[in-house]
Amino acid sequence: MDTCDLSIYTSNEKKECGLCKDINQEKPYKIINSTNCFQSQPNNTVYINEQLKLLRCSNGYKLENGECISMNCYSTCDSCSGSSTNETDQKCLSCKDDYFLYEGNCLKDCPSGYFKSSGKCEKCDSSCKNCNRKADNCVSCNIGFYLNNLKCLTCHKDCKTCLKGGNDNDENCQSCNNNY
Repeated sequence: MDTCDLSIYTSNEKKECGLCKDINQEKPYKIINSTNCFQSQPNNTVYINEQLKLLRCSNGYKLENGECISMNCYSTCDSCSGSSTNETDQKCLSCKDDYFLYEGNCLKDCPSGYFKSSGKCEKCDSSCKNCNRKADNCVSCNIGFYLNNLKCLTCHKDCKTCLKGGNDNDENCQSCNNNY
């Protein structure tokens, strides 16, 4: 089993996670990271391993004193690391549908330099000012780069902005670095 909690119960010299059912037939359920065993599946839990009756707290709940309690997540969060009503510090770990996780906040759109991917805002390639669907699928470029077939390529070293590569005497330079 790839997930094991701090209290490992043993049965017949074999160490396994959460085997409350082998120790106590009347209380077979166990929440990971809790030493308590329960007679029935506690509220606000989901299975990690149904056969072993090993559980974890549902999204939006945290383990406190052997129980899964609500974290009072911000309205756009699906799960969070603590209570919050602050729009700029939502403490989200995952987001509700149609929102994207960015630095602990759930946003409708990702900020410049990020793209939407599997419920998160992922960083674009360092050359891209904005990208779409992949880090290197550039829509616009940062200073010192120019767009060529969805890739940002480097301008000549003397160009601050350019239409395409070339040398410092080339008409492709739109503006020059401070030294020129």
